Amino acid sequence: MICQVAGGDFADLHDNLMQSGKNIRMISVSFDTRNDTLEALSDYAELHTASGDPWVVARVGAEQRETVQWVFNVIVIPEVWRGFQHNTAVLGIDPDGCHSGVFDTDALGQITSEVIK
Repeated sequence: MICQVAGGDFADLHDNLMQSGKNIRMISVSFDTRNDTLEALSDYAELHTASGDPWVVARVGAEQRETVQWVFNVIVIPEVWRGFQHNTAVLGIDPDGCHSGVFDTDALGQITSEVIK
């Protein structure tokens, strides 16, 4: 299932960015297509107020998983019983589509100041 801890941190980040007047695109990504059905992702989005503007919840298909992991340096390790183990971080992507930083999910001040520059 899509990570609830990261979801809570992302919800706090979303609130911080909205309070700062910035409408920054945010994307929560699941790699677990078996457990994270469209209904489960919709419930997750509703729980965390990810309305789609500016925060989108999405899943990566199995055929794109390796490419997305490589491009964004995401570690996702399949597990038999719990779906996946993964690293949790906020990845910054600048307006040109280039990687601009990696942040702990709870580093709200640091992330906010980085995107407000």
